[in-house]
Amino acid sequence: MRLWLITISICISTQGVCQALNSRDSIDIYISKLNWNSFEITSNHFSQLLLRADAKRIIKIKDSTKLKKLLGNLEDSTKTVAIHIVLTKLLDPMLDPSKKGFSYKYYYSKDGRMEKTVFVYNDLNWARNSGKWSIQKDEINKVIKYWSRRIQ
Repeated sequence: MRLWLITISICISTQGVCQALNSRDSIDIYISKLNWNSFEITSNHFSQLLLRADAKRIIKIKDSTKLKKLLGNLEDSTKTVAIHIVLTKLLDPMLDPSKKGFSYKYYYSKDGRMEKTVFVYNDLNWARNSGKWSIQKDEINKVIKYWSRRIQ
């Protein structure tokens, strides 16, 4: 009886803890976690745009619906940049840095204080102003149109 109870409790406690890399619902979980914190901009000798763990995981997941699900979430402004980076890494892995790579530009106010930074990656522009990320609706629409043509 005791062995039976131990076996049942182990089965119950381990259920749902792990998901296989190819699990259909895992792509939904990782997409739901995407936001402005899903990437980072390093600033050692030169600046680079890097994905964080959850976004990197999406690239590795084998799911035939992954691209369409990513496309379906591009309209969410908190996910647009991260999804754009993921899609670029998936579909344009040999991106020519001289044409569409990562860049940024600082904008200063008349009194010399930095007002905002505008970032560009694969033709998508977004900004950071007073510690807050933002993206214009026309930029979101531009990448939705771009990826819709590529994916469908």
